[in-house]
Amino acid sequence: MITLQRLETLRQVARSGSFTAAAETLGHTQSAVSQQIAALEQGLGVSLVARRPRRISLTPAGRLLLERGNGILDDVERASSDVRALAGVISGEIRVATVATAAATLLPTIIARFRDRYPDARIRLDDADPDESLPALMAGSLDLAVVFDFTQAPLDPDPLVQLDLLCEESLYIGVARNHPLADRKRVRIRDFADEPWIGGNAQNVRRLLSRLSSTEGFKPRVVLESEDYGMVQGMIAAGMGVALLPALATFYLHPEVVAVPLVSRVGRRRIQLATLDVPVEAALVRAFSAILRKNLASAARRFPGVHPV
Repeated sequence: MITLQRLETLRQVARSGSFTAAAETLGHTQSAVSQQIAALEQGLGVSLVARRPRRISLTPAGRLLLERGNGILDDVERASSDVRALAGVISGEIRVATVATAAATLLPTIIARFRDRYPDARIRLDDADPDESLPALMAGSLDLAVVFDFTQAPLDPDPLVQLDLLCEESLYIGVARNHPLADRKRVRIRDFADEPWIGGNAQNVRRLLSRLSSTEGFKPRVVLESEDYGMVQGMIAAGMGVALLPALATFYLHPEVVAVPLVSRVGRRRIQLATLDVPVEAALVRAFSAILRKNLASAARRFPGVHPV
């Protein structure tokens, strides 16, 4: 027989890859978790988990059940959150994906304010680019996402996704400290036409670099790609090449890297809040979104090159 408790146990086993870790998360014994899965399998007459020495994984039947069950569990969690909200108590878990630069700079104070206001709520924070977070939002495995795009390379999400602009960032070229153009007040993309480039993995980062360089009549020679700006800066410092850097990525700047401002006509990076355009959002999502919007401007003003809207 399928029950909510057994579905949640299956979900935690799938997330953690072991009965022991799932038991710790759920506050049960390992034996109790094993019994829940066994009862689920017996009731359905199929094997749901593949028991391997190092890690447990779901069988095709287990994946199908969890895919259908996730929606049920999420609906129950949202219903519980909304009922508690009527009584003035907001609790449960909110699942947020964000780009790493915003997570390290803008979001800490905002999340702290949210936790102060709603101490019974839990936040699951994941680092993801829009290529990952927007499909996850559509699939229901995220409640909201902080994403980025560029004024010259905008996102084109599903019509159900609502994008709210939070702030904009100036763009820079990251160069090694000993680079001939490191002391310039401002540079153009074409100044680096013959340089090796370190690019980003995200589709709209690639699209932006391609569009900016094509308007200047050259094709960038990309020698390395990474979504981690710390890694990108390390490669710049080692003389591997130059890279586009948004303002938030320059806050923790490598000591051997200089961020030279680009001319303003190249546009800006935009930080946006992505949510599903649905008639009724869970109370927890509404609460987090409201605090994010209310406090974003004051958080953004702490960082040069970041422009609240």
